[in-house]
Amino acid sequence: MMNIRKGLKMKKQSTLLLMILFFYTYGVLTVFLGIFPYEQLRDIKNYVLSTDENIPDDSNAEYIGRNVDVTGLINAPTETIKEPLVFITYGQSNSVNSGQLGYETSEDVYMFLNGETYKYHDPALGGTGGNGSVWGRVGDQLIQNNVTNSVVFVNTGWGGATLNILTNTGAYIFFDEQLRSVMDEYGKIDGILFHQGESNHQHKGGSSEYESDFLTLLSNIRNLTDAPFYLSQVSLCQNNQDELLLKIQDKLIREYKGVLRGPNSDLLFDPKFRLPDYCHFSKAGLDELSRMWLESIMDKSEI
Repeated sequence: MMNIRKGLKMKKQSTLLLMILFFYTYGVLTVFLGIFPYEQLRDIKNYVLSTDENIPDDSNAEYIGRNVDVTGLINAPTETIKEPLVFITYGQSNSVNSGQLGYETSEDVYMFLNGETYKYHDPALGGTGGNGSVWGRVGDQLIQNNVTNSVVFVNTGWGGATLNILTNTGAYIFFDEQLRSVMDEYGKIDGILFHQGESNHQHKGGSSEYESDFLTLLSNIRNLTDAPFYLSQVSLCQNNQDELLLKIQDKLIREYKGVLRGPNSDLLFDPKFRLPDYCHFSKAGLDELSRMWLESIMDKSEI
């Protein structure tokens, strides 16, 4: 009995030591990479509390965990922004505020939330997470390549969300609200930039309902706008590619009018493009992903 108790005590001590080492290492990476482990800490919380990823569908659910604090941000009145392209972004964590921090825009790039426009700054308003996004880079490149004079992003992504969550819960309510709001303000949407799929990998949420969920989402959106819907091909996050999911996404692009080809971010599989979690994007990954988004927006391909 004494040996059993001693063994259990040593096991607890070893576990505690490993936990201390893990969080120390992550702390060092947080400082070095400029990223806070938001997604991993949320996963740990959900595991400990035995919760799931579902978003409560109540009147305030769409704001839980979102970056909505505008303190210190530079307001930009609509009338001062010259002929902008207006994009609403949606998806899971790689669509917003989960990449390496450190980028500052150099052009007339803005973000929109709840009827107000602000100079773009990461972490972007409207999304979950507190780190960097690809959109500031995309905005700068669109302007530098003479596609437009200015860009406004409406960011509505939700970290860890399956497509079903983005279609049927408070996450969609928030997306719907912001889409209506920016259309009231600017009178148009030039594109919906959608990055999602990691949580529908075969080893996670699965893709059996992916097509039907997507068509429901698309139908809901088409009741509001006929703006081009740029669909990324996405599956890679701490695992291998899910070829079936990629084929479904490719099929949706090829078969449905107004669904355009976004980046295939699974091509960014080299570790240099990813943070140590091998899911979210490093500076090099965000740079390359922004180039891919630029090409997709300029090509407007339906094949």
